[in-house]
Amino acid sequence: MRRGDDPRAGAASRGITSLIAARDFIPADVRIRKALAQQLFGAGRGKEAATEMVAAININPADASLKIDLADLHERLGNFTE
Repeated sequence: MRRGDDPRAGAASRGITSLIAARDFIPADVRIRKALAQQLFGAGRGKEAATEMVAAININPADASLKIDLADLHERLGNFTE
């Protein structure tokens, strides 16, 4: 490992890759999409995270907690018009 490399970055990237594979295998699983959104946001990929949250809401529109999570995500991104 080179000096300055953060081993957590590699683990986060592998986690995202695994969650994308899981999402592609079971696209209707809200838990996978929510976990992927959280990981994407943590990796600085906010727009992709929001896309995953919207997909989760489309799967289960009755789940108010998903809508709250999406609103929180937009707030953290500074998207006050979304």
